[in-house]
Amino acid sequence: MATERERGPRVAGWELAVLAGALALGAALRWPALATPRYLDDHAQLAMIEGAWPLPRAGLDVFAFARRGERAALVDTGLLPWWTDGRFSLSMGRPLASALARADHAVFGRGVRGPHVHSLVWWALAVSAAAVLLRAALPRRTAAVATVLYALDAAHTLPVAWLANRSVLVATFFGLVGTIAHVRWREQRRAHMAAVVTVAFGLSALAGEYAASSLAYVLAWELIVARDPAAVRLRACLPAVAPVALVFGTFRALGYGASGSGQYIDPLGQPQAFALAAAGRMPALLADAVLARAADGASLVAAVVGNGPVVGVAALVALVGTLAVVTRAMDPALRRRIAWLLVGGVMALVPVLPSIPSSRLLVASGVGFAGALAVLVVGVLALPGAPRAQGALAWAARGACLLAAVLHLGVAPWRTWTEARFVADFVRRDRAALVRSAPPAGTDRMVVLAAGDPETLHYPTLVWREEGLPVPARWAVLSMTPSPLLLVRLDANTLDLRSLGTPMLTTAMETMYRAPWRPLAVGQPVRGAGLVAEVMEREGGYPRQVRFRFDRDLDAPGTLVVVATANGLVPLRLPPVRGGTVIPPPGVPGL
Repeated sequence: MATERERGPRVAGWELAVLAGALALGAALRWPALATPRYLDDHAQLAMIEGAWPLPRAGLDVFAFARRGERAALVDTGLLPWWTDGRFSLSMGRPLASALARADHAVFGRGVRGPHVHSLVWWALAVSAAAVLLRAALPRRTAAVATVLYALDAAHTLPVAWLANRSVLVATFFGLVGTIAHVRWREQRRAHMAAVVTVAFGLSALAGEYAASSLAYVLAWELIVARDPAAVRLRACLPAVAPVALVFGTFRALGYGASGSGQYIDPLGQPQAFALAAAGRMPALLADAVLARAADGASLVAAVVGNGPVVGVAALVALVGTLAVVTRAMDPALRRRIAWLLVGGVMALVPVLPSIPSSRLLVASGVGFAGALAVLVVGVLALPGAPRAQGALAWAARGACLLAAVLHLGVAPWRTWTEARFVADFVRRDRAALVRSAPPAGTDRMVVLAAGDPETLHYPTLVWREEGLPVPARWAVLSMTPSPLLLVRLDANTLDLRSLGTPMLTTAMETMYRAPWRPLAVGQPVRGAGLVAEVMEREGGYPRQVRFRFDRDLDAPGTLVVVATANGLVPLRLPPVRGGTVIPPPGVPGL
């Protein structure tokens, strides 16, 4: 293991300087994100806090977006789309994160700069905790490099920019504190540290289900580093596992969780669907962690190396192989600690696999990957642990070390900066476009023929509420297919929509609310938002043509039919009865 001399009994001044510099640089790269307006779930949480959500929410329950049995009320107000499965629910028990959101509102009102700075503080705390944990595992110089890599990781940008995602920073901070306490308890036999472990992981679980990712490091420690008998190691996991299991079990018993979704998949309730989804999601997250390639595939690195699942698996295999070469002359105990960080980082990905792959899910797992990658970066800098042997294998390892340095000291910070600017600029433009699209006074129903993004699908009415603009009582989005649509008006209150390209309900946002394994049948009526939708034709199990019967004439006063474009929501004059028109693919306002 890293000796006390290597790790240092006390923190040196240069180590504090490295941490301060990493925090300063990381904050500077993300500074543009502090001006990001509210976006997506931020609107829902503000409405809940201000009592404007259509259903009551308790004070510490602002992550309960949709509970079982609430479909009808939320569809009628447009907060869920018409195709939402009757069993759909998306409700997370995060009372600590909810309390922090309410505290923001109490202190800053509707302002966003203060809450974003609040999020940045939690980010700094998480990075600082990661620095302490890394120093406990690695030689000081390697730990310092790992801290820099972690602070510059683009995975942290969205949790800073998106207020509703602050919970991952809070949960990770407390989870890392719990992991540090566990290591000290096990190494130094400080009995009181076991209590710290329990409290820290309890707080982590109350902040969010991301606590399970930090818990992976405790399990990996006992699996790889600890040398005690198996029974002792199992008992040693209890102070960390027990509070997380208690909190998660309580929330599950109270009905929290996800159901009826094709994107948020409950591994306990839908094990087969989860396994199939995980097989594609794990490689995407691995590619992001190892190659700094955005998990959604939208990045420069993705354009170079591709998006297939083999990329992530190959990246992990290459990382393990390179570490084997770089560390072969190291002390076995230190090698076990490096393996602990890497295995813990990989295990930390498992709890986030029920969610849609995104870089923001890597905040906890990134600690372990930063430690493993720092060993390679130190190797290319010819510091202790660099491969010194000659031959093709050694030179290949040197090349991999150089690539790691370029990706994580060059590409990653550049990606952090560009993503922070893009998110802030895009959300500002999107909000401005929606504000310009506010309906005239007297409009009580808006029908969006096609939307291209989740903000347009759900939240324009809440944006208008925040701006003090007129808000229609009914909001309905008919389609999110990215293809052109043939619209035919059958009578005064009936429309047929036929996709001329990709069938409907196939995109990630559409399957969010109805899983492909629970398709709508031909002729099955679906009611909500003042309309009845009926699938008229299917292709490959997905709707090709859908009929919409409204409860009133679409030309009646107070009804506004629009299409989503890059410039906002543009009114559309419907064709006459028996007439038709082609609706172009929807645009994203502000993009």
